[in-house]
Amino acid sequence: MRNSWKLHVAALVSALAPVAAGAPLSAYPLWGSLEPGPYGVGFQTMFTYDLSRPPLTSTGQARGREMQVSVWYPAAAMENPVHLRLEEYVSLNARELQFDPLTPEREAAARSQFLQGPLAQGASGDKLQALLRMETAAVRDAKPAPGRFPLVVFAHAAPTTASTMSELLASHGFVVAAVPSKGTFETGYRHEMPDIETLIADLQFVIATARALDFVNGDQLGVIGMSAGSVAALGLQMRNSRVAAVVSLDGGIGEERGSYLVTKTPYYDLSRLRVPLLHLFSPDNPYLDFSRLRSWRYSERTLVKLPRMRHGDFLAYGIFERLVPNILGPAPGDTKSGFEWVCRYVRHFLQASLGGAAESRRFLANPPAANGVPADLLSVERLPALPPPLGTVELQAILDRDGIGKVVDLYRERKSADPQPIARVAFLDVGKDLMNAKRYDQAKELFRLFVESFPASAEAHNAMASAALGLHDETLAKAHFEQALRLSSDDPNLDFWSRKKLEDTARRNLGPGR
Repeated sequence: MRNSWKLHVAALVSALAPVAAGAPLSAYPLWGSLEPGPYGVGFQTMFTYDLSRPPLTSTGQARGREMQVSVWYPAAAMENPVHLRLEEYVSLNARELQFDPLTPEREAAARSQFLQGPLAQGASGDKLQALLRMETAAVRDAKPAPGRFPLVVFAHAAPTTASTMSELLASHGFVVAAVPSKGTFETGYRHEMPDIETLIADLQFVIATARALDFVNGDQLGVIGMSAGSVAALGLQMRNSRVAAVVSLDGGIGEERGSYLVTKTPYYDLSRLRVPLLHLFSPDNPYLDFSRLRSWRYSERTLVKLPRMRHGDFLAYGIFERLVPNILGPAPGDTKSGFEWVCRYVRHFLQASLGGAAESRRFLANPPAANGVPADLLSVERLPALPPPLGTVELQAILDRDGIGKVVDLYRERKSADPQPIARVAFLDVGKDLMNAKRYDQAKELFRLFVESFPASAEAHNAMASAALGLHDETLAKAHFEQALRLSSDDPNLDFWSRKKLEDTARRNLGPGR
């Protein structure tokens, strides 16, 4: 199955094949000068429910959480296809929660909602109406192209604004599935932990739903996160091992708060964050802070800076601006070209990361000018990935085969490049087994490395103190129990009960008064 999928990817990188769905895709104004792939574009909307969660509406009609899933996919050849108009994407906004057929009133309300912001910014009403009537590249319910194609899930974007990038990816052989962001108990999405976790659950539902489609190969996944969706994208990656690439479109992971929220997702562990990451961003953001993003050293990170793009221009508004000036207010530059190059970098990144396409790898490695990027439009910074830290299985195998001395030697060898070359959980798991086997001398050597790697970890000092007790070294045990007590309140890896247990153990061994 995996090999046949790679054959598809090999075909995707060639844009020379004829497009099999009516007019050439480049003829559509909402694509600008983007290069079509070898497939036409199909589109379908699934109106379904997550039966494990309650509905957001109180009408009594919904059987579970309302899930409107939009799917763009590679389409087979068609005669006289009828292409969606942009207004049909807009109409889907009225069916996020109410799945019954649209009434003229609900359709008019969705259109009015789309027009309201641009009109307030001074955009032309006539040009906005013309924009809505424009044909897109997608054909509703088109026959899928033969084969099975890699899946990309798109977080935190409406069908209208995700459409151009999703259509492009579908023409190059990806299935793109998206669901609108909604809150946990209310319709409105808030950029806080409960709703981030809800968005991750929504994306998991989308993955399960899309993988059931005959034309989807879900063995490896890509995730695109717009804005706050990038936090959910990384939260998803760390709990779903099928995710092999993450794209951030001007994402919150490039800000202090957004990157902090990544660390508060329940599966966060630096050693789990190891898939390739493409972060495209505008520097016109007072909250930019890449300190955590730069610390994610086990991920190969590509940072693409586009200085004359607004936040919304990383979605289809960037190309809408050419057709409707001032759609988001005065444009800071050539947002059409900026958005087109955003799409090109996303396409090549996904082709390289999910399929290993050589042409796309060369594109990503090239300086922008070598790819034909206009001068001063964007700049690229590449941050290579370090080898991932040793996990529990690897550490245990080395210890069993070569002994603790080899573990120490390997640790010292890797320490020059990586301050934490052994994962925290590996120290805990393997160390626990050593303690249970009363191999206290080896546990002490292992926990010495644990304390060196994680000096602010109460767990590390508590482990070292326990090994010292086993060796009857009360002075060493006392020193590390005291340090564990000092650090316990700030150790992010301790919950209430594990913190209480650690502190009780330390105080019991330190004696009265502690």
